[in-house]
Amino acid sequence: MKDELKSLIETAIKKEIDSRALYEAARTKVKDPIAKNVLKALAEEEEQHLEKLRVLTGKTFMMSSTSSEMMLELKKSEFMLKEVIPKDISVADILLLAIKREQAALEFFSKMCSVYKSKEAKTLCEELTHEELKHKVKLELMYEDIIYG
Repeated sequence: MKDELKSLIETAIKKEIDSRALYEAARTKVKDPIAKNVLKALAEEEEQHLEKLRVLTGKTFMMSSTSSEMMLELKKSEFMLKEVIPKDISVADILLLAIKREQAALEFFSKMCSVYKSKEAKTLCEELTHEELKHKVKLELMYEDIIYG
């Protein structure tokens, strides 16, 4: 596997680990049982994404001729968000943090789709993009419900 591709997959794996940890930490801080269940489900889904990405580390995929330019454009550091959750954070603030994280992940995986030539890799990226969109929508709906009741 080329170093660029390996780096990209490692970045995606790190993002999934960070997201899972964020949702698990947030779950311990919220009192609302519905929010706890949603955050638990999101953490479990991040774990499933993580497993799919780990499968990629053992495979070789052909990258498109523009992959080097795409690697520069991806600016992977922009997707590596580090949040510290204060003890007194509100459910609304946790949800806003999670929404931003899912948006970054959505953009990241969407861009990854154009890096690969392999149908299998493209399909995986499309699935992950769709999953991140589902997470974002769940969080936005929960946020609206909490804020606007």
